Amino acid sequence: MIRRAHTLLMASSGKTDDAIAKILHIIVAIVERTRKQFVQENLN
Repeated sequence: MIRRAHTLLMASSGKTDDAIAKILHIIVAIVERTRKQFVQENLN
């Protein structure tokens, strides 16, 4: 939950997926999936 919040906060501040993944020590696919899930949840 905390990682997801950090991911979304960094994304909203303009950081790239690569930069976010590097900072949080996760793979880019997780960043992409988190963004996608956030958009889908807010559209429903």
